[in-house]
Amino acid sequence: MFRFNENVESLLEPIAREEWALDEMKAWSEKDVTELLDIAQSALLDSVESMRLKADVIRKDRAVGLFDLLPFLFPFLPTSGTRSKNLKKFQIRHARAVLNGEGIY
Repeated sequence: MFRFNENVESLLEPIAREEWALDEMKAWSEKDVTELLDIAQSALLDSVESMRLKADVIRKDRAVGLFDLLPFLFPFLPTSGTRSKNLKKFQIRHARAVLNGEGIY
């Protein structure tokens, strides 16, 4: 997490986790966080493979995300409503998987 600071060259300064994390978040064990991120990462990787997406799965300390490579590989392709709908379905599918604590099959 960062905040604006006009006195710093980059204009952004990091905020310590202790300052922004909710009490509930501070109570999470590292084991629980790792387990949840493992489930999310597995679900993303499975779907990228099964849907043959041009995407990379990125894992950070407390986050897992999907990086869409298609705009970078083929910048001349127009975006379409179908692509947007597919990404929305992808998002819903993974939210369910993470909430249920299971992978995608």
